[in-house]
Amino acid sequence: MNIFEQANSVISSKIIEHFFPGGQWRGEEYWITNPLRSDDKEAHNFSINGQTGLYKDLATGDSGNLIILLAHSQGLSRLESAKAILRHAGVDPDALLNKRHQPQAQATLVTKTKEEIYYPIPTEKRYLYQKQLKSALAWKKSIGEPSQGVYTYYTDKRELLFSIVRFAVTKKNGTISKKFSPLFLKHTGKLLWSNPIESDRPLYHLPEITEAPHLPILLVEGEKCADISVAGYIVCTWSNGAQAIHKSDWTPLLHREVIFWPDHDHAGRSTITILQAILPHLQVVAIPHDKPKGWDLADAVAEDPSLDVHAFIQEHLQRNQAFQQRTQEPLACNFVALGYTPSEWVFYLKRTMRLYYLKNTSITSQHLLQLEDLQWWKSEGFISDRGTFYLTQVIDYLKPLFEKPTAIFDYQENMGAGFYCINNRYYWHTGTEIYDMIGKKHALSSFLPKQIFIAENPASHPFYRYSQRVPSSLARDIIKRYFFARNWAFNQDNFSAKIALGWALWSPFCGLWKWRPHLHITASAGTGKSTFVDKCIAPLTAPYALRYNNLTTAPAIRQAVNKKARGVILEEFEANGKEGDKHNTNIENIYDLAKSASDDASRKTLKGSPSVDSHGNQIPREFDIQATFLFISIREAVQNAALSQRIINIEMQPSAVHLDQYMALEREAEVFLQEESADIIAHNFRNLDYLKRESDAFTQALITHKINARQAQNYAPLLTFSHFFIYNRASSIVDLASHYADIIRQFQAHSSAESQMDDAEKCLDKILQADILGENNERKSVMKLIQLKLDTENRDEIASIDTHLGRGGLALMHLDTTTLALAIHTNSDAIRYMLKNSSYASSYASILRRHENCIESHYRTQKTKVAGLKPTFILLDLQSIIVQQPEE
Repeated sequence: MNIFEQANSVISSKIIEHFFPGGQWRGEEYWITNPLRSDDKEAHNFSINGQTGLYKDLATGDSGNLIILLAHSQGLSRLESAKAILRHAGVDPDALLNKRHQPQAQATLVTKTKEEIYYPIPTEKRYLYQKQLKSALAWKKSIGEPSQGVYTYYTDKRELLFSIVRFAVTKKNGTISKKFSPLFLKHTGKLLWSNPIESDRPLYHLPEITEAPHLPILLVEGEKCADISVAGYIVCTWSNGAQAIHKSDWTPLLHREVIFWPDHDHAGRSTITILQAILPHLQVVAIPHDKPKGWDLADAVAEDPSLDVHAFIQEHLQRNQAFQQRTQEPLACNFVALGYTPSEWVFYLKRTMRLYYLKNTSITSQHLLQLEDLQWWKSEGFISDRGTFYLTQVIDYLKPLFEKPTAIFDYQENMGAGFYCINNRYYWHTGTEIYDMIGKKHALSSFLPKQIFIAENPASHPFYRYSQRVPSSLARDIIKRYFFARNWAFNQDNFSAKIALGWALWSPFCGLWKWRPHLHITASAGTGKSTFVDKCIAPLTAPYALRYNNLTTAPAIRQAVNKKARGVILEEFEANGKEGDKHNTNIENIYDLAKSASDDASRKTLKGSPSVDSHGNQIPREFDIQATFLFISIREAVQNAALSQRIINIEMQPSAVHLDQYMALEREAEVFLQEESADIIAHNFRNLDYLKRESDAFTQALITHKINARQAQNYAPLLTFSHFFIYNRASSIVDLASHYADIIRQFQAHSSAESQMDDAEKCLDKILQADILGENNERKSVMKLIQLKLDTENRDEIASIDTHLGRGGLALMHLDTTTLALAIHTNSDAIRYMLKNSSYASSYASILRRHENCIESHYRTQKTKVAGLKPTFILLDLQSIIVQQPEE
């Protein structure tokens, strides 16, 4: 509670009698002559309530509280009046004022049911809350009470607290009224349809209030009005109407410029008196008398969508002399002119650390209040006495800022959170601040105008903060053991685990390397690859990695990654047959994007719709992609030779350790990864000079030991980071170059041996997942057709399926009573069409003959045709194929 609420809470009959002696008690009312009027001679028109301190003058209709009455009757300010009441009650008011900058106490909760509520709602429970809220709204709609708005309240740190829903209720006479219901989430997972918070309720739009301390507050009645954006103001309200004003926490507004726009009715006028008792500096918008009853901000905007709300406020503002204006010292300007485009002026806003694009052909006061607050424009003489802008003078002031020959805005210098090298020094943009390697903090505007660092929203991008802490040796050991405990197909000296660990550690810094390798992890279904990504990879890369699935398109990734050095994690990255050729083409497009992203020489691509310069010339849109990709799939997708030089393929197998032991290790590692991942990234950042030197030296050492130069560039950074994580600086990986060169050769030999069979598996998989067009333009995958034939005994259906398969160059053949084979024609255009987006199309027959389930590589039937095909086939054991294939 603030000092005014504290003063109201200590009011008693003794305090009332002390300040206003000589009255008479009639029940709870204390009757006296009106201390504000000299003409009142009798004590029967003016009373003070002994419980609340509220006074009423029956003769004039005036009312208010004890603080106002004492202030007006004795010539005090309201603050002095509140202090006097507190001192008489034995409370030190100065001690209360000194507490206002201390952390706020938790709101008082009076739970009206036995179940407790989440306050705030944890991040992992937000989905449950939204699901329950959606169900509640659907139920209300079904009983004739549709929602007209959902208003969500947050803490100043944007933690979700509760929502208030506005429902439309139809009365018996047919009229529609509004009803408000607060909705909290109980620990049981159900909703609480009442407000259990009895004090210190948060204001609506509290995060915006705290994040923009320079902007004035426009206080309105109701969330509907508070959701209207007014340039130059933070619009806010309180919950549950005038009867609950005293239950809200008004501390954030005590030292802010606050303007109240009341509803145009008796309740709105009464609210002014109550609010002024809490906020003595409150200024009020005087609503014109010709406006209809209940007229508010929403009505004003609805009447005239082009209304200049700021100008209306300034014209009708009742100024409060108690409000202390800001310091008269010259105010620092918030905006920096960066450059221009053909239609816009581009500014950097220092307070929000973001770019603002101002259309230079239609400038209004709303736009200017986005650049700077009203006080600055006033101090510079751009505001008239009526509160309106001198727009001509403003434009004349801004124009010269953009008349320099070099003032064309360069989008390439726009940089978000991440790690950067500027003048051979490394910097960490955490999202709101910049740190160098020795821990010195820099403002984002420090590098203007050449480097433009843009602030990221911490709510949607919770980037790690800079930390001086060193990861504990225990944490490093547990995390290392967790990576090593995985069962990898190639596990010589834990090589695959070190590669995976190294990618997770290195990927946040990938933009600092001129060559960026990619990683492909394959694992069969049920191996736990998704859990591995969630619990091992993600904490070490987050929040500097973007995650997608196989439905994501290359343009979407290009748009998200542009100009940001990021790791990109693509899960389920394989063709599933459901989208046919379109899906295969998308995979190839993403591979092309990965190919260009790996090399500084080819990272810039011209894509998308071109822009037009001031002379009407089309300028191709340039994307600058500095990314490293992690592909996760059941099988390795098809790659061309150029891309294979950029990707390291490792295979994960089901865990070989005892399940209980592994799960215990996983839980332990998960705790350390959650607690120390930020420290690990910060520790790597402080050692970037060392890691970069080690990586470059290790690359050259591997080349010296006869490792291909491109492969050396692939393995060196990943192994360098994992080695540093395990040993810190106690051991140099360069000294182990000979050892790792032998391991890399063994790994490549292993991969080459596996690839022969892998190609046959992948080729067959593409055929089985491909769609065949039937007689009625019906598409079915080959695998689906096989399953349908095996499941039916209807001769007509079997004949139809045989015809359908025959169009694809395929047939099912019974070789004997126990063996059923899939016959694949050795020279079929239909099969080559199925494989057209892969490297298998021209040589599929020779590849499939190496398949482990091949029964006959040159089968010739005695018949002239089988299912309409010529009689030369490759026969594969169908039973083995069905066992290996997952169900659709």
